[in-house]
Amino acid sequence: MASILSNNYSQPTQTASQPQDPMATINSLIEQVMRSGDPKATFNQVVNNIQGGQNALDLIQQYGNGDPKAAFMNYAAQQGRNALAQQIMSSMGLSK
Repeated sequence: MASILSNNYSQPTQTASQPQDPMATINSLIEQVMRSGDPKATFNQVVNNIQGGQNALDLIQQYGNGDPKAAFMNYAAQQGRNALAQQIMSSMGLSK
């Protein structure tokens, strides 16, 4: 993923027995976008270089009118997975 951002992006060291924390990866990407000279262009570059990135943005727009949390909850409700969605949100400290 380092190549999708800039040369000064450093990804935490990862071993085969110790997978990287997904939240740490997300936080690193957010930090990189926010620190860039042109956050919008950097964000678009990230989205275009992540497989399914544009599809994710489309789903956020469709199910949450641009609000990722609402999209997640609305999509889960449509799939009949409210309890699982609440569990995930709670584990991430994002409960209602």
